[in-house]
Amino acid sequence: LDKRGNDVMKRSLALIMVLALFCFSLCSCDLVKSPDFYELSDEDNVPSLTNVVGDRNVDTMQLSKQYVKYVYKNITDIISDVETYAGYLVKDEKFSKGNQKIKNIDSTGEIVLTKKSPSDSDFLISVKIKWTESKITIEADRASTII
Repeated sequence: LDKRGNDVMKRSLALIMVLALFCFSLCSCDLVKSPDFYELSDEDNVPSLTNVVGDRNVDTMQLSKQYVKYVYKNITDIISDVETYAGYLVKDEKFSKGNQKIKNIDSTGEIVLTKKSPSDSDFLISVKIKWTESKITIEADRASTII
């Protein structure tokens, strides 16, 4: 190949590398995935927000034994997602809402839902749903009821 051919090959290769890096950066933006269930113990799991309302962008997560925290951002209709998720947990998963509203909610707020652990009645499972106009935060934990 002549010098001109080598220059064209080098530019083509450089362009391919730039495009590959660009594609990789697009794909790696959503590396934190929400699970189908928040696992609080071997026996106790809570359906996740995305399991109930569909895929949502996870911004951050925090996991430890018997505790999870997920922050979801870039959601189109936060109020609808919160009402749907809270309604599902109360109706289908038998969580108690106490006297809290789970329909016609304000643009910001917090709901704490609870139930006894199905696997061990000495434990309580709670799900805190907190929302603002820009994000939903879900915190779920499993705690002993014995003092």
